[in-house]
Amino acid sequence: MISWDVKLRPYADHLEINLIVRNTSDQPIQLEFPTSKFYDFSIMDDKKEVYRFSKGRYFLQAFQYINLGSGEEKKWTMNWDYKNKGERVAAGNYTLIATLLPSKIDNMQGKNQLVAKQAFTIPAIHDIQIEGSTGNYTITGIVEQPLNERFYYTVDDGHRLIVAKRIMPISKDSNSFELSLQLPLEIMSQNESLIFSIYTEKDEPAFIERLKK
Repeated sequence: MISWDVKLRPYADHLEINLIVRNTSDQPIQLEFPTSKFYDFSIMDDKKEVYRFSKGRYFLQAFQYINLGSGEEKKWTMNWDYKNKGERVAAGNYTLIATLLPSKIDNMQGKNQLVAKQAFTIPAIHDIQIEGSTGNYTITGIVEQPLNERFYYTVDDGHRLIVAKRIMPISKDSNSFELSLQLPLEIMSQNESLIFSIYTEKDEPAFIERLKK
């Protein structure tokens, strides 16, 4: 009747979270919620909960409704800054567990809560800064040790690679990194904008930013 999915994108300094409820039937459906708390989610490491979305939040205490036509979906998108009680949690593997909280589906009460989960990895590099312009740049950032993975960087113009994938020069003995990047002036003059990206070993983007001309 309905599906409930989690889609995550872990970047260097935040996790992009997409929660999606979809009407998979051939008839319209109404979801009823007792408050404006449509969903909740927690983030777990291998031992304990490190973050809960609803903690410290207030919700409207009035019935709310979501109407979905056949094949229609409702999506909520938000970011988590990897912080628990103001402190960034350690890099590594985590799991997000999300629960959809309707009290009724098409006026039918019962066990209507749906649970979805997805594992993700918080990158070991963060607080990335880019200084410079006109083809000369310095990229710096923080590294969490021990570093058990490689990171790669590219530069592109949105259509083609200007700098093909290269390994980030990160030492396993340092808590920071610095990359000097020089681009020819003709490259700068030929492109309206250039994009610097850092990727994980799984070829997932961890950082994306436009370079100043």
